[in-house]
Amino acid sequence: MKNRSRVAFSNPLRALQEVRDEPKEAAKGFALGVFFAMTPLVCIKVVLAIIFASIFKWNRASTTIGVLTANPLTVPFIFSTAYFVGASILGMDLDLDINTIFSQQGMTELFSESKGIILATSLGGTVVGLVAAPMAYYIAYLALKRRRSVQPALQPSPVPVD
Repeated sequence: MKNRSRVAFSNPLRALQEVRDEPKEAAKGFALGVFFAMTPLVCIKVVLAIIFASIFKWNRASTTIGVLTANPLTVPFIFSTAYFVGASILGMDLDLDINTIFSQQGMTELFSESKGIILATSLGGTVVGLVAAPMAYYIAYLALKRRRSVQPALQPSPVPVD
């Protein structure tokens, strides 16, 4: 189990290969997970993604793998992109002076502007997620389809009909 979680963090497409479902269904779940990965819902991303995957009857394992694309290495890029996109849409000032942000005045301004930052990051994360999810679907679908054609043993077993 420890090795599988490491693979999911380091190479989500490789972890996705282990999902035993049709490529379309696994890719749908992965795309949903990637959408939630772009949002700043830090502690509840996985739970919300699994709930939505259950509602849509998409693969929950691939959804979790998609959410795990937001990991400690990628989150700074994801959140900064989300903030930039959201702040641009909202017409916020993007002028940031790195020298003053770590000063007492800079920290005070940062905390006083926290509602705007959260709003901008949430809006931007939603927009970035809406762009990233379809791309993730097609990348995952093509990778899964190619892999399944090479290794037919990974095909899902037929479900018995009663």
